[in-house]
Amino acid sequence: MRAFRQCLDDLLPAARHARLVDGTVSREHSATFRAVPGTAALRPSARTGMPGLALAGAWCDTGWPATMEGAVRSGQSAASVALDEVGGQRSGPAPELEGVRH
Repeated sequence: MRAFRQCLDDLLPAARHARLVDGTVSREHSATFRAVPGTAALRPSARTGMPGLALAGAWCDTGWPATMEGAVRSGQSAASVALDEVGGQRSGPAPELEGVRH
């Protein structure tokens, strides 16, 4: 559990002072596939060459593996692209998405 807490603190610095009351760590060794070399170049970005069309999904290029977390990042990138295209107002990407390619 200690290693988990250290990772959580690294990922969410604002939570460093929170008190963890209880927790369980579950490991699913087959949850994330192992991509073969060269497949990263095949993952599309959220921005397309077609006006009004943005892509989102676990397989899009987020800099993360094709996981649920990667899909969430992809959805946020696609929403950012859509807002850019319509000139919408936004408060900016979530801090953990700074530098995400789209």
